[in-house]
Amino acid sequence: MKGSGFVVLMTSAVIAIPSVARADMIWSVPASLATGQGNVTSTGLAMADDGTAMAVWTGSSGLGVARWDGHGWLPPVALAPGAISASIALSDNGACAVAAYEVGRQVVVNWWGSSGWSAPETLSAHSDFFTGPTAVVDADCSDAMVVWQHKVGTDNTVQASRWSGGAWLAAQELAATGAQIPLPSVAMSDDGQAVMAFASPGMAGPEVGARWWNGSAWSSAEQLSLGPSVGMAPAPSVAIADDASTAAAIWSVSLLGVSRVQAALHTATGWTAPQDLSTPGTEFGWPRVAVSGKGDSAVAIWGPSNVPVTTDVQTSVWNGVNWSDPTTVASSAASFPQVAISPDGRQAAAVWNLSTGTVASAAWGDDLWHSATTLSDLSFTSSAAKVASGSTAADLIVAWRTTSGTVQAVVPARIPDPPTAVQASPSDASVTPAWSAPRDDGGRPITSYVATARPGGASCDSDDLSCTIIGLTNGVGYTVTVTATNAVGTSAESAPSQPVTPFATPPAQPVIPSPSPTVPAAATTVTTVSG
Repeated sequence: MKGSGFVVLMTSAVIAIPSVARADMIWSVPASLATGQGNVTSTGLAMADDGTAMAVWTGSSGLGVARWDGHGWLPPVALAPGAISASIALSDNGACAVAAYEVGRQVVVNWWGSSGWSAPETLSAHSDFFTGPTAVVDADCSDAMVVWQHKVGTDNTVQASRWSGGAWLAAQELAATGAQIPLPSVAMSDDGQAVMAFASPGMAGPEVGARWWNGSAWSSAEQLSLGPSVGMAPAPSVAIADDASTAAAIWSVSLLGVSRVQAALHTATGWTAPQDLSTPGTEFGWPRVAVSGKGDSAVAIWGPSNVPVTTDVQTSVWNGVNWSDPTTVASSAASFPQVAISPDGRQAAAVWNLSTGTVASAAWGDDLWHSATTLSDLSFTSSAAKVASGSTAADLIVAWRTTSGTVQAVVPARIPDPPTAVQASPSDASVTPAWSAPRDDGGRPITSYVATARPGGASCDSDDLSCTIIGLTNGVGYTVTVTATNAVGTSAESAPSQPVTPFATPPAQPVIPSPSPTVPAAATTVTTVSG
C-alpha cells in the first residue's frame, strides 16, 4: 500500500525511497508543480510500485493534484475549491488513487482511476466538525479507507469510512470520545488489512491505542503506551508491511516532565510491550515510522519537542529482532522529520526541516546513515517534510510547499537519455556532426557531449550541439554516435548518423595569367614641309 503517510513534502516536503543504495544521491533541479497558491496549507504524496506518483496540495485555489508518470510531472488538476488538510493514497499497481481532504469542516474524497477523477463525495455527517483525513488503499484497488478526527463539542473521537464494492460505506466510530485527542494514523497492507493508532483518553491524559482491521471487522482497541502522557502528546504514527506480517506504532509521551519516544510492534502474536527509543532525559517528539515490504525491518525517526532545548533529529533501526541505539542524523534546530524505507528493507531515507527555512535529507544503507544533503534553497522558506516509497532504484520523490505559494518537487537525478537526430557532414580528413539535445536530461543540466566516429574511435567533445572530429582517413566511410553527460553520469550512445566519407580537397590549380592582347601600333603620319 502507498498512502500519504509514506511520502515527503517541504513547508510540506515529500520523499520516496530507492531500492538501491544511493549514498551519493544527486537530486534533480526542482520542478514547480503549482505556483500562485498563496498560503499552501497542506500537502501529500504517494508512490506506486510502478514508479508513478501523485502529489496533492491545498492553497488559495483549493485542492490541486499532479501525477508523476515516471519521467515527468503532468499538468496539475484542480479538484476542490476551499479544500484544506489534504492527503493522497495510490495503489501499488498505480491504477487508482484516493484524495481525501476537508471542505467546510466535512471530510470529502475523490477517486481516481482509468476514467480520471470522480466527482467529490462527502464521507462525514454534516452536523459536526471533522478534520485531518488520511487515505490508504490496497495493492489492487479493491479496498480503501479514510480515517479522520471527529470533533464533538470540546472533545474529539476518530471515525473511518471504507471503500468496498465500488462505494464508500457509512462512517464508523473507532475511538472513545476524549478531550483533545490528536489526529489518528492509519496504514493498509497489500491485501486490505489495516492498522490504526490514536491517542485515547486516560485518567491522567491521553494514552496511545490501536485497532486492527482484518478485512472484515475491527479489533477492540488495545493500549500500547506504558503510561499516560501528561499533557498533549503529538499524534502517533503507524506503518504496516505489504504482507501484513508486521506493523509498527510510534508515539511520544511526557513522563516525569520529559518527552520520550516509544514504539511497539505487531506480529503474529499481537502487540509487543512498548520500548523507549529516544535518548533518555531529552525532549523528543513528532515521531514517524516506516516498515519494509516483508516486515523484517523498520526505521523510526523523531525530532525535538522543545526547540532550542533539544535540536537533534534521531533515528533507530529495527533489524527484525531489536531496535538499535538512537543515531543523531541532524542538529542545528532540525524539526518535523519523516522517513521511508525501501520494500526490501535495505535502504531508507529521511527528511527534516532546518531553522534556516530549508529541508535536508539523508540516506541509510549498509547499516549506516550517510551525510545529509540540503534539498531546497534559501530563496523561500520550506518546511514540514513527508515521505513515500516505490520499488525501484529511481523511486524517490521529495516535494514541498513554500511560503511563496509554490509547490515544488525533486527526484533523484538520472543518467540522461542519448542525444537524438545525429547528422554528420564530411570534409577533408574530418567530419562535423550535429545533434539535438536528449529528450530527458535526467533532471540535471547537460554539461558535455562526446561525438565518436567509427571505425577508429576518433572523437571530439563539446558543450554545444556540434563539434568537428579530425584525423580521419579520406575515402573511408564513417558513422558518428554521440553521448551526453550530466552530474550523474554519461548516457548510452545515440543512434548512429548516416555514413559519410571524408574526401580530399583537390589541390588548387595555379593561376596562369592570360597573355595581354597585342594592340597594333597606331599609324604615324609624317608631314614634310618644304621651304
